[in-house]
Amino acid sequence: MQYILVTDAEDSETMEVPSEDDGSLSVSSLAAHYPGATGLKYRVNGHVRAVKLTNGKLYAPEGGWQDITYYCIFPKGK
Repeated sequence: MQYILVTDAEDSETMEVPSEDDGSLSVSSLAAHYPGATGLKYRVNGHVRAVKLTNGKLYAPEGGWQDITYYCIFPKGK
């Protein structure tokens, strides 16, 4: 198991959320810690990228989760 650094805002505390056995993060696990969250994004080389979501699972970017802080994505209006 690996822990993924997640937060819901720039100035909020970061939480270590455990990955699944296959290294992915289920959206249901993410939403259990951050109600309403539907995905993750992160910063790389001055840009923001979204984490791949397929069948309810978020998959690590190329190179793995590493020590990157990931930010929750919430539906508009939340």
